[in-house]
Amino acid sequence: SPHQTKKIQSFGLKNVYFKPNIIEAYQSTVMPNAKSGFIFVGRLEPGKGIVQLLELWSSLPAHFTLTVVGSGELASQLKKSFNQSNIN
Repeated sequence: SPHQTKKIQSFGLKNVYFKPNIIEAYQSTVMPNAKSGFIFVGRLEPGKGIVQLLELWSSLPAHFTLTVVGSGELASQLKKSFNQSNIN
């Protein structure tokens, strides 16, 4: 976060930069009519952030498609909870 960046710089390190979350950066630059496809590959477990990703993805327009590849303890729950046309 910007706060953490300033804190680290206060210790005398000068080459510290804040790199924002890619989702935030992408949302601010994408054209509204652009068709994009994305993929998540990984374990379907709480610690991987898949639930947060799918919650966010659910609020995006339908032309943003996400393909989820993986298995894990959340697999069947995610299929039931996020059964949408833009999430495969």
